[in-house]
Amino acid sequence: MKRDKKIKTILIIEDDAVQTELLGEYLSEMNFKLLFAKDGLEGLEKIKKAKYDLVIADIRLPYVSGIGLISCLRQEHPEIPVICVTAYGEYPKKIAMEESPDILMEKPYDLELLKENIKKLLKID
Repeated sequence: MKRDKKIKTILIIEDDAVQTELLGEYLSEMNFKLLFAKDGLEGLEKIKKAKYDLVIADIRLPYVSGIGLISCLRQEHPEIPVICVTAYGEYPKKIAMEESPDILMEKPYDLELLKENIKKLLKID
């Protein structure tokens, strides 16, 4: 079976600069092309302009929430897998699950688990 050797592109939508830097450093070691958006509106604009293999989005974002972002993604690009992250407990998680992210993770998240979830969604070793 032939494997897809194309470098995967991940859009990270996160308004916390520390989280963005942490994810960027960690995922850069996995040989992905990483792009970043600091709020939901910027994330949606980037999604309209380019193709992504995966989106990682915080639930609580300025301008357009992660919930709204997932809803738009599911309508416009249902093929793009989404990992949603939150630090705000059960209610945001419940609301997010209604929009059907592929994976929902709580902050602070285990980076190894994140890595495994990314590999699973992108179907890579």
